[in-house]
Amino acid sequence: MLTKIRLKNFKAFKDTGDIEVAPVTVLTGPNSSGKSAIIRAMMALRQTTESRDPNTAFVPTGSYVDLGPYRDVVFKHDVESVVGIDLVCRLSSMRTTLFGMEMQSLRQPSELAVALELGYLSSIDRIYLGQSVVDLGQGWALVHKETLRSKQLGRSYRTSVRFLGDQSANLPDSSIAKFHITPPIQISEVGLMEPETGEGALSQQRGQRLIATQFAKMVEELVPHELGNFCYIGPLRERPRRMYLSTGETPKEVGITGELGPAVLWSTSEAKQLNSTRLSEWCSQMGLALEIELAPVEGSYFRVLVIDAHTGLPINLPDVGFGTSQLLLILIQGLIATPGSTLMLEQPEIHLHPKVQADLADFLIEVSRREVGVIVETHSEHLINRLQRRIAEEALNSDDVALYFVTPSPEGSNLERVEIDEYGQIPNAPKGFFEEGFEEAFALARAVGGRKSARSQSGRND
Repeated sequence: MLTKIRLKNFKAFKDTGDIEVAPVTVLTGPNSSGKSAIIRAMMALRQTTESRDPNTAFVPTGSYVDLGPYRDVVFKHDVESVVGIDLVCRLSSMRTTLFGMEMQSLRQPSELAVALELGYLSSIDRIYLGQSVVDLGQGWALVHKETLRSKQLGRSYRTSVRFLGDQSANLPDSSIAKFHITPPIQISEVGLMEPETGEGALSQQRGQRLIATQFAKMVEELVPHELGNFCYIGPLRERPRRMYLSTGETPKEVGITGELGPAVLWSTSEAKQLNSTRLSEWCSQMGLALEIELAPVEGSYFRVLVIDAHTGLPINLPDVGFGTSQLLLILIQGLIATPGSTLMLEQPEIHLHPKVQADLADFLIEVSRREVGVIVETHSEHLINRLQRRIAEEALNSDDVALYFVTPSPEGSNLERVEIDEYGQIPNAPKGFFEEGFEEAFALARAVGGRKSARSQSGRND
């Protein structure tokens, strides 16, 4: 689960500084201030680890996000600048093995920190990895990879591994550009025999390298596993259909546009992995439906039916308010999210009534209590107000919410943490933080007062 993020020279940010990620983290601010870039940077790393090409250092455009070419990724389109992306994840319980044997005697790592720097080679139009550091902390294992600029077209990366506190070894140079992947090493490359001591002897240096490769391999497998726990739902979600095809697949995510939502609903309901009762309860609480039902159709098709909250009649999903279908995808993903994962949402409030926006905050609180991190980019004052209210009611700890206000600037967007006290109040709101409501109310009062004063003056003149 994500606990910290930092971006340097990325999109609208010169440097975000450390972004502390709480169980519920809210990003808000004006349009085009860069809020969504924070989420999309994380998903770009996930799609990079899932790319099958080990020689591609960074995948800005893929199945999750489209960041554009390097000039669109880097701050102020300065292709000479280096982009930095850092993150820290808290690890769930894991079983660590080395040489096929479980390492029960070692203290297990509890944290994964990733820091990478990316640059651009204009001569070959390619993003390259400047360096990366993947650290499991507590002296457990650290893999440092750096480019050899003089050998860009050949064996161009050098990797060193430090493990178990003070032991270290260098691995052979390679052309593998992925920030978390190290070159495969054969036993013959390591060299097991010491010529001067005879058969069966293993030199300390060569033994260190052999063990280092095992630790590097462990890290290589751990990184995509943890980044694979990032789940993202974008702001524009698919329109509902009258029928859906059951393919027999069991996707674990609804997809960035919710395209897999019905398949998830069908497969998880069949396997009892989704608490359908809780789903219906949330729909009822939000005034969207009494219940959600799945109705098989001829062949392998099925319908998603909504039991109307007012009439009690089943209604096909496309025939209810558009907001219902949009919110349903978020509810499904939140309910199936596994402990240790991070759910990232962009503008989940689109098409939702203000009451439902506020209720959505309660749902996200419930999701976070299952050890699922929630990061939401939003313009909804109602959602934020509900979080403040729950803190004031002592139903939520203020430390469990991190609220950030992002504002654009020629020197790079500013990201400011907005403190919420134990009473749910914001004692020092930054300038521009949801001031529109106050300004509109003041302008309305002034307009009403002006008209009444003019009418009163007109009456006296008559």
